[in-house]
Amino acid sequence: MRAVASATFYAPVEGELRELERRLLDVGRGAHPVFRDAVAHLFTTPGKLLRPTLVFLSSRFGPGQDREVVLNLAESLELVHTASLVHDDVVDRAEMRRNIRTVNAKWNDDVALIVGDYLFAKAYALAAVLPKPEVIAIVAQTVFALCDGELGEITATRSLPSEAAYLDRIELKTASLYAACSQGAALLADAEPDHVAALGAFGTNLG
Repeated sequence: MRAVASATFYAPVEGELRELERRLLDVGRGAHPVFRDAVAHLFTTPGKLLRPTLVFLSSRFGPGQDREVVLNLAESLELVHTASLVHDDVVDRAEMRRNIRTVNAKWNDDVALIVGDYLFAKAYALAAVLPKPEVIAIVAQTVFALCDGELGEITATRSLPSEAAYLDRIELKTASLYAACSQGAALLADAEPDHVAALGAFGTNLG
């Protein structure tokens, strides 16, 4: 599990993170055996879980405290993140990530593409039942941003990008997801508009 699980940063949301880890491992239930194996491969050793931690912490800025709704958002965005990594590894022909073999290396590119698609579909299914349409839209816009950022990277020239171009790409590929975590959670918690805006900006700058 997380090597930094005891860190003070995670302590306030440790219960939510443990439940999220359980749900992520359960994503493959009822699916094709290869997908179940791929899910176990991807989520048995999760990353730092900074994005879901940001979701859980940001959700405390408002009076709305529906734990199930917040968990759905956290799981949805973590699946979006993981799906994008699975597809990125195919594009980059990567063989290792987080010290384990990538899906494309352990199986093949075709399997990795379908696994990534399945994870995106699972993410959309979770987002679709969120009670606020604007948060559902945030999840969709985040996927658009990830795709734009990846296409920008794929089609870029081999020369080093300018600082502005680099920051634009990072905002699309990384910061957009952090902003979705903080802003989406604040909206679900019925936080004040200025808090929602501030948390969205914080997520962008963190990413």
